[in-house]
Amino acid sequence: MIAVFDLDVGVDLVRLKQHLAELLPEETNLHLKGTHDHVTISGTISSEGRLHQVLSVAEAYAPKKVLNFIKIYPEPIGNPAPDVQTVTVEVIKGTAVGSVKF
Repeated sequence: MIAVFDLDVGVDLVRLKQHLAELLPEETNLHLKGTHDHVTISGTISSEGRLHQVLSVAEAYAPKKVLNFIKIYPEPIGNPAPDVQTVTVEVIKGTAVGSVKF
């Protein structure tokens, strides 16, 4: 008799999270998610050096399969944040807005 098994081997995200927490305990806003055979990392981190550390550790768990959505916060010196303006649009009840031009 021959048996057929369908195995789905993924990245050990629990262990990766623990490893990152041990190495960088002050970086508490990192979020890891398994996406098929990739690791997606998002959130914020305090410096570019620490970003490289996180990515290096994640690469050890999932070589060439790490998706980086981490933002460095606060912004690094020399890279000013874009000038963001707040816009308020009021719509009168019962009317429809097809397009808004600024």
